[in-house]
Amino acid sequence: MKKLIILISFMFLLSGIAAADNDHVLGKELTTKVDGYTAGLSFRHGKHIIMPHEGENNVSLVIIDTSGKKIPDAKVSISYSMPDMPKFVSKADTTYLDDAYNTKIDLNMKGSWDIEVSFRLSDGKIKKVKFSIKI
Repeated sequence: MKKLIILISFMFLLSGIAAADNDHVLGKELTTKVDGYTAGLSFRHGKHIIMPHEGENNVSLVIIDTSGKKIPDAKVSISYSMPDMPKFVSKADTTYLDDAYNTKIDLNMKGSWDIEVSFRLSDGKIKKVKFSIKI
């Protein structure tokens, strides 16, 4: 019985050490809709979706049209700011790679952040969506 308790304690210790590494904490894709289009935003470390963190973040955005197909030819820009400091807005352009629009954004302090995505479709229409996160 004593060996079992020691083994279980050791397993909990190892799982706590693994979870302490911020780059490997699993996150989820954030989604929102506008006029029938779906925008999915995720923070990535390689192919893994992670939680946003203080500092430089790799961001991927997927845009899906009203028929459920990914849109590869939109002009996408991302701006981000802290709601408490709306005059300090940073912007990032994206590149389309691996079925997503990718960029890096620098969330340089902990707190709440607003991420606004603007995308121009091939017909010239512009759509805007907003995500709010906290790190």
